[in-house]
Parts: sequence; C-alpha cells; structure tokens
Amino acid sequence: MSAEGLAGGCHCGRIRFAVPLSALLGTGYCHCSICRRLSGGPVNAWVAVDPQALRVEGDPRRYRSSATGTRAFCDDCGGQLWFAPDDGSFITLNATGFDDPEAHAVRPTLHVYEADRLCWFDIADKLPRHAGGSQPD
Repeated sequence: MSAEGLAGGCHCGRIRFAVPLSALLGTGYCHCSICRRLSGGPVNAWVAVDPQALRVEGDPRRYRSSATGTRAFCDDCGGQLWFAPDDGSFITLNATGFDDPEAHAVRPTLHVYEADRLCWFDIADKLPRHAGGSQPD
C-alpha cells in the first residue's frame, strides 16, 4: 500500500488487509484476559479502524470470543487478525500484524482494561490508563 495507508496480514500471508490512514480511529494496549490468551502475550497492541474502510483479501475464520464481539483469524497459520464488536462501530486490528508495526500511526496512545493487567507486567509509560474498555475517540 502507498504512504497514505497501512497494510498487513497473518503469518502465512493467506489473509491480507489494508486500511487508509484516514480510517484510523485510535491505538492502544489491551490488558483484558481474552486479548492476553488469544495473543499469547501479557498485553495486546491494537489499532482501531473504521470497518467500512478496511479491505481484506482472503477469507478469515470468525470466532465469538465474548458476548460483545467476534475475532478473526487465519485458519491456516492461526494468526489473530482483529476484534469486531457486534455494534460495528470499529474493528481493532492487531498492531503487530501490520507489515510495518513500528510505523508512527500504529504506536499505542492509551491502555484499556488496566484493571485486568497482570501484576507482574508493567509498561513504564505515561499513557492514559482506563480501568475498563474505551471505544476509540
């Protein structure tokens, strides 16, 4: 994708996605137990986007991970791709799934579900922290 957007995908490359920078709604870290279990890490970094602007190549598998939404993943390599709440207001793509996860536009700006953060894991930043979830502004 050009300089006006970001692209990424799963580990094996069967699922690819792209989104224009104008469709980015927010970025952050999620400490909830669902994100931790599905990402395999103590925290999950995400990029919220307008679902209408997201372009997807391939057919990801969907999994209802909670009462409020579904996750998409590649059923070949198992790579987690995104979370989509039932209300359709945004999609949170996994930040590390982007081809350039160090891009400035992907850098997290807040923490959500801080109340669920593992006691032995601390990120020493000064970003805003929310005890529960927070929809992107």
